Amino acid sequence: MLQVNMLMRYPDDPYDRIWPWYQYDRTLLRSINTTDSITHYGADNFEAPDSVLQTAVTPVSSTNLTTVSFDMPSDSLNFPGFYSVLHMTELQELKGNQSRQFDIYLNDNIWFPAYKPPQYSKAYYVYDTAPQYYSHYVFTLVQLSNSTLPPILNGMEVYWPVTMQVNLLTSASDGSVEQHLETQVRSEIKKFTHEELKDITNNFTRKIGRGGFGIVYHGYLENQTEVAVKVCSLESNQGNKQFLAEVRSLSLVHHKNLVTLVGYCKDGVNLAVVYEYLPRGSLFDHLRGKNSSSALNWRMRLNIVLEAAQALDYLHTGCGMVHRDVKSSNILLGQNFEAKISDLGLARMFSADVNSVITLSGTPGYMDPEYQLTFTLNEKSDVYSFGVILMEIVTGEPPILTARESIHIVKFIKQKLATGRIDDVVDSRFEGEYDMNSVWKVVELAMICARDESANRPTMADVVMHLKDCVQIEEHRQRGKPQPFEKSYMNMSSISTSDSMSVSFAPISR
Repeated sequence: MLQVNMLMRYPDDPYDRIWPWYQYDRTLLRSINTTDSITHYGADNFEAPDSVLQTAVTPVSSTNLTTVSFDMPSDSLNFPGFYSVLHMTELQELKGNQSRQFDIYLNDNIWFPAYKPPQYSKAYYVYDTAPQYYSHYVFTLVQLSNSTLPPILNGMEVYWPVTMQVNLLTSASDGSVEQHLETQVRSEIKKFTHEELKDITNNFTRKIGRGGFGIVYHGYLENQTEVAVKVCSLESNQGNKQFLAEVRSLSLVHHKNLVTLVGYCKDGVNLAVVYEYLPRGSLFDHLRGKNSSSALNWRMRLNIVLEAAQALDYLHTGCGMVHRDVKSSNILLGQNFEAKISDLGLARMFSADVNSVITLSGTPGYMDPEYQLTFTLNEKSDVYSFGVILMEIVTGEPPILTARESIHIVKFIKQKLATGRIDDVVDSRFEGEYDMNSVWKVVELAMICARDESANRPTMADVVMHLKDCVQIEEHRQRGKPQPFEKSYMNMSSISTSDSMSVSFAPISR
């Protein structure tokens, strides 16, 4: 629970959730807190901010109940159900025979029995795995008879499936671009002049890449913060539209694995986007050996694609947005190799029920073949592209191999797998340092993502779930506890191939 009158959201919460302070009866409840860091599980599904988990409420006496109640909107019957999450992290170091255990009731029905927080300062939560349809919610935490301490509650969340309807690519002439930006970009996003960008980039001296509509330069703000400045090419016919789309896209979305928008420039004919600088370059550069003396190991590659998958899942399910240009060169890496997806200039909104027919855009080798044939766009086009990236991290090869003859990486891997030898496609730079189960699972997942028919591909939520399993398998190997090899490790039937919006959660950790 936050401090009185405190409201927290982005950037403190990288997912831009809104965390208001909950007003409670101080005669019945008291607050406890810690300044110690909170430890999160590697597969933490919700990642509540530390500032939320470092405070909590607990009953003043054992005879008091911890109760949280709230009402849903008056039209809640029209909503497709609600999902609740309760965060309960232990903030007291228990001594001797002290214990904390309690039942959780929802509207007088047992919701979670005998909950016991894990060790001190370890993030933990419980949540709905099926939607609830109440208009009035009352959560009650009841201390068990064998517990010496009362219940504890740090915070709670309520979700419902929703599709954002935002027109990211409204047509705009040169004269109306600024008007669109003024009305649709957050006020805290800084507007730069062209002269300011010249100072920031030292007159556009250091080129660090090329984006969807122009060259990217390195620069420093006045406070010496490093930034990347993408300048719109004056020769690009689509540059204006992509520039507008990227600024508005980055302004509307917030996720720790998407690049952060710093500002923009619309100064006469000069257009530019200023965003955070990622010093490790792109995943593509590392796989091709352009950005480091040694290749990324298997564990690092798994972490990178997992983080990128989480960002795409957020775009698809949280924003109703399809990226349209998913590729390894658009996965940028921070100082600690944290992954962030960039280049949202081609991003488009989609409807969960209606596919969009639009102009063909994307990068050869990554483009969905169904999209190329039908010009029909949906989120599964991004899934296909991501499958190609998964093949890249396994093989270390580009999407189109040209050593002997041009061959697409999907066909290349299918040919190799026909022999039954996964070693023939695994990047030799790993030098055997990987768990075969995790490699097989990634290859199988990649092949499912790259199926010809989009309806038979998984959702990005499914991809995230399976990549988390791969990371855990590799963690076991690194701890000296490898799993027995199983060629068909993945349960294919567990992957949803439905195009309809779904909400899925991983099993609760015990």
